[in-house]
Amino acid sequence: MRSPLFVSRKSAPRSSESCQTAFLLLAAKLPVLALTLGLIAGRATAAATAVPAQEPAQQAPAQQTPAPATPDATQTQAPAATAPQKPAAASPALATPAGPAPSASDVILESELRTLLVGKPLFLRGCYLSDDLRFNERGGLYDSSPRGSFTLSGIQIESLHLTKKELILEGDRYGYRFLGALPGNNPTDDMERIKITPKKRVLRIRIEREEVVASRKEKEKPANAPPGQPAPATASKPSSEAQAASTPATAAAAPGATTTAQPAAGPAQNGTAKTEPLKDEPTTDSPEHAVQRLKDTLGRLFTPSLDDRFVGSMPAYWQLYYKRLAAKSDYHPSDPSVLRQSEVNKKARLVKAIDPPSNPYAQEYGVVGQALYHVVVGPDGKPGEIAVGQPIGFGLDENAVETLKKATFEPAIKDGKPVSVVLDLIVQFHIYSKLTSETSKPDQTAKPALPGPYSLPPKP
Repeated sequence: MRSPLFVSRKSAPRSSESCQTAFLLLAAKLPVLALTLGLIAGRATAAATAVPAQEPAQQAPAQQTPAPATPDATQTQAPAATAPQKPAAASPALATPAGPAPSASDVILESELRTLLVGKPLFLRGCYLSDDLRFNERGGLYDSSPRGSFTLSGIQIESLHLTKKELILEGDRYGYRFLGALPGNNPTDDMERIKITPKKRVLRIRIEREEVVASRKEKEKPANAPPGQPAPATASKPSSEAQAASTPATAAAAPGATTTAQPAAGPAQNGTAKTEPLKDEPTTDSPEHAVQRLKDTLGRLFTPSLDDRFVGSMPAYWQLYYKRLAAKSDYHPSDPSVLRQSEVNKKARLVKAIDPPSNPYAQEYGVVGQALYHVVVGPDGKPGEIAVGQPIGFGLDENAVETLKKATFEPAIKDGKPVSVVLDLIVQFHIYSKLTSETSKPDQTAKPALPGPYSLPPKP
């Protein structure tokens, strides 16, 4: 039978033995009470730590971060090591080829130039005959090239590519043959356009662009400075030698202005300074100026028609021809004292017949026929002014005029004195074939024909 923990004061005798017994019973119950309180406190602590551990596990799918399942260090650090590599492998922008991408202004300019040039019949103003031409940003030819007739300078651009440094054009060359239209018609209406570039070749034209560089203020401005804030003048003043050496390269140009690199002097030999050839590399700090410079250069190199500027650059005999067409009249010599053949007593005549040479283009494409030229024969029998009357084209008119300049004439006579007259000459152009130039010879190695069933024996 259990003894009570507490004893009433009335029932318990107040003796020393009873008090001692009560203290012994209380001491026996204390370990059990302490154990019970420890169990209750342990359960409360476990419940408090279990709630925060479940919250990160529930939020892990939303944050897409792996939760630490085990205390193993290798398993918890593996996702963190491989996570930065996934975006690099999946990003296609990092696989783009090296090199500066074209700016938006260049893309717009290239589209505009493609509309103006590609597929359009043009004339090359310089009449250069080379198939690989390279010009500077002002339209000056770098290398040498033979020059010919404008009738061999027709071009048509088929492809165009604009880079940061140059404009690359590729296409074909065309020749023009006159069809013999009546005077007064459009000069280009009576011409036939024939492609003369071989199939496996291409006409390539490269035009350098004006380089756009940053101005001096933009170069001195620090990279971390806010926009619109002037750069602090912290640069020290260079020495006189360094300043003299860097002046041509670092001199600031005004907006829209251009600067040209100076030729570098080489080591002197035998008292003579060796100078490097001048390299034209102008720069500008205005993109608009660079675009306008390129368009102006294209206007100096190409023309879609036979404008006054193009005709004015032609030889005098072509200028007289187009002047007559514009006036819709017959040819009149520049010197009004020159007479006609019908106004003299004895007409001028050509002493020796002429045979002007052809060219490979005319031979290749079968351009033959006759052309008419007006020649002013002086009192000394020498040719003076020459004008094209009815051209043939394909560069043959230039050959005919050069031949007429070397011809010899008998002057016209009026009242017993030689006078100047206008002589109209017709020149014929032919095809020179190797087969027709060789003399045919009988084949002596051929065997005699044997008598057949219907052949008669030779008579004795």
